[in-house]
Amino acid sequence: MEGLGTWVREQLQYRDEAALLAPVRRDFTSYEEPSIPEVIGAAHPYLPVDVALGEMVLNVGRAIRLASLGVDGIIDISPFTCMNGIVCEAVYPRVSRDQGGLPIRTLYFDGTVRDLESDIELYLDLTMSYRRRKTTPRPASVATRRPCRG
Repeated sequence: MEGLGTWVREQLQYRDEAALLAPVRRDFTSYEEPSIPEVIGAAHPYLPVDVALGEMVLNVGRAIRLASLGVDGIIDISPFTCMNGIVCEAVYPRVSRDQGGLPIRTLYFDGTVRDLESDIELYLDLTMSYRRRKTTPRPASVATRRPCRG
């Protein structure tokens, strides 16, 4: 019965994700969400699922999976003092190193307004540098599309 509950939960998550991504889906072409078992498998060398549970495993596994698809960087957004975010932030330097220096930045939010402009500018500089030297190219459907300007 536990397997059925997991399947139902996964289907609901995919349905909700599809609704949230609908307005920006074309910006994420070729970056489709991997299955939960794929994500857990990717995270296992960093956070074994028999020891670590929850979002930390999913976040680390997704970062590794996205790196294999050729992304130029990853931003992990967490609530301030979130244990999952703190654990991921501690693991990300190793993930980054193992992925050829992939820029990974964790941003914490506590409900207050703060100026992120300098943080984002530095992060974008890192991603541009990484893009020039990385070995995994981005998929053509993403790499050839012009960035959206608001």
